[in-house]
Amino acid sequence: MLSEPIFQKKIEMKIPHLPCRNMALRRLQREFTRSKYDNSLITNVEICDENLLSWHATLLGQEGTRFAGQEFPVEISFTLLYPFQPPKLRFLTPVDHISVSDNGNVCMDILDDAWSPAFTAELILVAALSVICDSDERILQDVNEVIELLTTDLFKTTFCLTRFVNSYTLL
Repeated sequence: MLSEPIFQKKIEMKIPHLPCRNMALRRLQREFTRSKYDNSLITNVEICDENLLSWHATLLGQEGTRFAGQEFPVEISFTLLYPFQPPKLRFLTPVDHISVSDNGNVCMDILDDAWSPAFTAELILVAALSVICDSDERILQDVNEVIELLTTDLFKTTFCLTRFVNSYTLL
């Protein structure tokens, strides 16, 4: 007699996950259908092995960048918690850029801390293309300026950091 209510509670606990799963698949189906429209930056969007949670796409390098005319195949993997959890994006071929790791993962805040359920797969693909087409020379220059400041004028750097910390911490 006591085991019946406990058994029913366990079943009831699993039921709320089903609408989330269906919602993720419905949204991905809708986004995939929309991705078939003409986009000069993204081509060949395909579902891998009939699995709506795994897509392959090709990004085209933008004119005026060192990647102009190049094609970048990417894989984007979703979970059943999409859009509440960000997908994973990976370049399938090596990309010589400071924001892309050796295994193809791209460093983008929107795939981590800045994720919002309002973002779409198309936005993620365009953002990835934007990241790699951004001049890594400019990024390296900014990093080198900070390193130079830190190494050449340690007293000034320490003073600035101390003033910054003191002005923004609540004591």
